[in-house]
Amino acid sequence: MTSVKSIRVTVSTPVLLAGMLMTTIAMLGSFSPALAQDQPIVVKVDPVSTSDIIPIRLSGYSGEAYSVLDFDLSVVGFRVNGSDPSFELAALDEGGFGGILYDLRGGKKQVLGKRYNSGSARDMAHALADDVVAAVRKVPGIGKTKILFRCESPAGSKRFEIYMADFDGQNPRPITRDRTVVRDPSWNPVTGMAYYVSYLKGNPDIIAHNLRSGQRSVIANFGGTNSGPAISPDGNRLAMILSRDGNQELYLSSASGGNFTRLSFTSQMEVAPCWSPAGDQICVTSGARPMLHLVNANGGQMRRLQMAGASHATEPSWSPDGRWIAFTQTNGSRFSVYVVPAGGGDCINLVSGEDPSWSPNSRTLVFTRRVGGDRRVLSLLDVPTKQVKDLPLSSLGNCTQPTWGN
Repeated sequence: MTSVKSIRVTVSTPVLLAGMLMTTIAMLGSFSPALAQDQPIVVKVDPVSTSDIIPIRLSGYSGEAYSVLDFDLSVVGFRVNGSDPSFELAALDEGGFGGILYDLRGGKKQVLGKRYNSGSARDMAHALADDVVAAVRKVPGIGKTKILFRCESPAGSKRFEIYMADFDGQNPRPITRDRTVVRDPSWNPVTGMAYYVSYLKGNPDIIAHNLRSGQRSVIANFGGTNSGPAISPDGNRLAMILSRDGNQELYLSSASGGNFTRLSFTSQMEVAPCWSPAGDQICVTSGARPMLHLVNANGGQMRRLQMAGASHATEPSWSPDGRWIAFTQTNGSRFSVYVVPAGGGDCINLVSGEDPSWSPNSRTLVFTRRVGGDRRVLSLLDVPTKQVKDLPLSSLGNCTQPTWGN
């Protein structure tokens, strides 16, 4: 397992989630999509300390249980078994798997006691970690979530498959077995439907894939570009990029295909759409110098998002709490993951990498990290504390384009 390492950033970074300044929260909470169409709001984010790492001691755990707890807690801002712990999680002496969580600040006060009687050892350890996160961080844990991504195996072969794995990279399984180019995975875990682009028949076709039954169907196979499928939060609509009318434009269809509606009418190429968590807006990359733009899902004028400090933005991912949009900033051959307030404002450099996707609790990002030459790995970033862990997927080849599910 890769050890936790700190990522040094070149700009001051805000605590993005629970510890955010109340002034910033108030400004973001007042954001109105209708108002922004006429008068974009620029949110000034005040830099604050990011040193909210919580030291915790694990007592009585070993083997797989310890490894799972260590990983899960590290990617939500804990430091496991460091000096001066603020909390202790002690294993139960008898009666099955579980733990007692103590607050060690100013004494030793029990704040949680849990016993788990069903599931595998990994499942129960994930459940315990989630309960600790909820008790201390006051946000849902991510131990039971999954990710979808693509892998090129072997690296450089141009043969890709879509994979699903637990959020920590364990239990990966191929969704496709086509040995061709596939890209742009998107999915709705509630409906069990995944969407991606496949070159299996020579054309870049958008495919709908039922992850439960394995049944596949073609959503869009127009001549030219069919790319960037992004399913709406309710699972009913699909955003995508099509060049059926000549230029690469943003379109909507039903989740099963059909009823295509064009949303953008520009002279520029659009790429990489993503949805707001409310499903009322779509963020898309557009422009000769690519930047992020917003458009109402029911149509209307596309408007550029105000992004101070960004010059070439693509691959947006809207946080489930609606506050932030993560994106890839490119500068020549250098790629960095940034965030910007969803209402516009100062862009914040987080880490070297690309392809960001938010966790369901809006705290952690999964992203692609370049490791020398052409090697790619998937990594998790705890946004407020900058702790990073690589996922153990190297045996699958080059893994990229992760997308997080529930």
